[in-house]
Order: sequence, then C-alpha cells, then structure tokens
Amino acid sequence: MRTMDVRERLERYIKENGIQRMFVAKQLGVSKSYLSNWLNGNKDGSARLIAKAEAYLEGKEDGGTRLAQ
Repeated sequence: MRTMDVRERLERYIKENGIQRMFVAKQLGVSKSYLSNWLNGNKDGSARLIAKAEAYLEGKEDGGTRLAQ
C-alpha cells in the first residue's frame, strides 16, 4: 500500500537523520500533531500529505529539497 510505504519511509528518514517532526511538519504544511498521528498510524494521511511526503523524500534522496506544490 502506497500510504504505508511513504509513512514508513518518512518515519525511517526522520529517525535516521535525527530530524524533529516539527521541522518536517512545517515542510509538508501540516501540524506536528497531524503528522505524528499519521506516522503513528492513528490517522489516515490525505492524498495531498502523501504526495508532499513523497516529494520531500525524493528531494532528500536526490540531495535536494523539492516539495510538491
């Protein structure tokens, strides 16, 4: 499932790089609590959040900082 894969990749990226969820939430345009609930599996992610998270991860994996608009 796409949502699970993106969520797991983002959580792993945050943990491996010691990034605060607040920073990532700001980059994705959501609140920290919404991001945390999604990452913890307590809330479904919107299509927009999933797309932005994918773009964020792709940009980081490519060494850039791309985000979907």
